[in-house]
Amino acid sequence: MDKAWKVVAGAAILALATPAAGQTVKPGLWEYSGTMLNVDMPDASPAMTQALSGRTTSVKSCLTPQQAKSGPRVLFDQSGGKCAFSKFAMAKGKIDTTMSCKGSGGPTGDSTITTTGSYTETSYLTKSTIVSTTSGGKLTMVSEGRGKWLGPCK
Repeated sequence: MDKAWKVVAGAAILALATPAAGQTVKPGLWEYSGTMLNVDMPDASPAMTQALSGRTTSVKSCLTPQQAKSGPRVLFDQSGGKCAFSKFAMAKGKIDTTMSCKGSGGPTGDSTITTTGSYTETSYLTKSTIVSTTSGGKLTMVSEGRGKWLGPCK
């Protein structure tokens, strides 16, 4: 599950590097905070899904000026080549993406992450749905993410 969070967090931060319709996102230090809104896990106890729901993770990342200019598809290689976009639209303040990721042989198999939201030069708000195959069936997680520009990289 932490692997899925890292992919979503990285994708959310780096997706903002795309110049779209004359709008750019500031290079510098960004903070992503993601909250798991809902978890539907096969064979999980209600206590376990309740413990995961509401969980918040924060990640800080430095976005260089070169990364901000190069566009997101090059930057998403942080998945080690396990993820690829089937849809990526980012324009006029709106984000709409679908990304598929190959499993790593662990408890989860392939995953699809669908993200929609909005962005400005210094902030963004997203909602993502992650659907993964597991040995026990389909795992679905819904999260909300917020990003903000903190200032220059240190």
